[in-house]
Amino acid sequence: MNIAAFLTQNYGKLTFLDLILICTYLVLCLYVGFKNAGKIKNIKDYALGSGEISTAALVATLYATHLGARSTIGMIQRITEIGALFAIIVLLSPMRFIVSLAIYRHIEQFRGCITSSDIMARLYDTPGRFVMNISILTHSIATVAAQNSSSRILAALFLRDTYGSGHDTWLWDSDFLFCFGGN
Repeated sequence: MNIAAFLTQNYGKLTFLDLILICTYLVLCLYVGFKNAGKIKNIKDYALGSGEISTAALVATLYATHLGARSTIGMIQRITEIGALFAIIVLLSPMRFIVSLAIYRHIEQFRGCITSSDIMARLYDTPGRFVMNISILTHSIATVAAQNSSSRILAALFLRDTYGSGHDTWLWDSDFLFCFGGN
């Protein structure tokens, strides 16, 4: 068997080359994570990285998050499916920014807060921090469960794995990455 035939041989819906690229990407992510793990000393280092985030980068990130495929192509699809009512809702969506402006007018009171738990502690003291931490923990558990479910589906779809060893590998990988701060 020649090399081209071997690399293009199908394993489920993926070729051997696809699997090599995916595995290389996962190993590279683990390498970068382990290499930089010692540099993170506190939550601020984890959230902001090695330096400060400029206002321009923060604004660009917010706009990129808001103006993604869901808000452009997805909205057009929903308008064609639902009709004029959804079009009116979409046209009123800039009101969200006006409401946000009114809410964030007093944002200076949160200077120094890095996490939502810090904000809740500043607003509601210890009970606020406790409720927020429980919410974050619940959300994190749900996120890991969703990752594991989607990994099972991907393993079954692409690797023709019937919830066997391939699924276990995906489970361990997602749990391992999540424990070390990956998502």
